[in-house]
Amino acid sequence: MAEKNPHPNEVTRRRIETFFPSPVPDKLLNSAVECGGGYILQEVRPHWKNPGEVTKSPYAKIVFSASTETWKIYWRRANGDWNLLAEMKAPLEQALEFIKSNPNGCFFG
Repeated sequence: MAEKNPHPNEVTRRRIETFFPSPVPDKLLNSAVECGGGYILQEVRPHWKNPGEVTKSPYAKIVFSASTETWKIYWRRANGDWNLLAEMKAPLEQALEFIKSNPNGCFFG
């Protein structure tokens, strides 16, 4: 059953970030940034050439549609455009599990 009216907030953001634990916590972090009714998921890591600089690489976008009670899951193309990959009438955790399963290698390479 889909979640009723989830509001983008700190609790949901933390749920997303803890769902994707970092394999290298001191060098690579997964973060979620609020955006228009949803979140952009991104990797945050030191720049390869300048470790004092941080790079952010968005890899997925998840938006809740209240009218259809679905989570819309987007992947990011190399040109920066977001393309809809799936719509799920499911709880947030199932939508995140879909991203974690990485169908077609579109989220994590």
